[in-house]
Amino acid sequence: DGHAPAVIFNPAKTSFPDTILSRTSWAVAYWPDFHPQKVLVIGSGGGIDLQVADYWGAKQIIGIEVNQGLIELLKSRYDNFTGGIFHKPNIKLINSEGRHWLKSTKEKYDLIQLAGVDTWSEISSGAYTLVESYLYTVESFKDYYQHLTPEGRVCISRYLMIPPRESLRLCVLAIKALKELGIKYPANHILAISHCGIFSIIIQKNPISSQQIVKLKKWIETQDWHI
Repeated sequence: DGHAPAVIFNPAKTSFPDTILSRTSWAVAYWPDFHPQKVLVIGSGGGIDLQVADYWGAKQIIGIEVNQGLIELLKSRYDNFTGGIFHKPNIKLINSEGRHWLKSTKEKYDLIQLAGVDTWSEISSGAYTLVESYLYTVESFKDYYQHLTPEGRVCISRYLMIPPRESLRLCVLAIKALKELGIKYPANHILAISHCGIFSIIIQKNPISSQQIVKLKKWIETQDWHI
């Protein structure tokens, strides 16, 4: 529909691959002092979130994608284009609906990432409504949080709309979910970052420390992000 392209990235044919893999909205959860080893990407699409995780040194990367055809394309027609990254032993693509698959596992992850897992036209037309909206509920946010390691975090990215709509909804969902989990001060676990028209909310298992905020603010000055 043209509103949410599945980005298939070829680092070898890009003059600045490090910038794309470290300074774009796909990498917003990766701070200087955070190098997740186990990463779960829900709605992996063209796979760039998986490539970012691999770039940052993740040892186990799982991509959950509801579109079996897209997975087959990445492993066949576009295999050479991506440098065969989706055949690497630390990357696994699974054809499933994200939250359904998450409920089937007891594994904990350092990072659970959802980057724009739907499109404007799908929302307006009703296509995939049950699949997509199932990912953005209080219950789903609780599922994500409960599948984190002690130092883990959830990162959810959506279009930054003016006036704010999606961003406000994400914050409300996160606060309500954390309150229902018995967390007294949800705001201490939540950080909002915007970059190039994308809004990302980061929910950290442990409270975000003042030291983390100081480091992050200094780092963000070099990234063209806004906190």
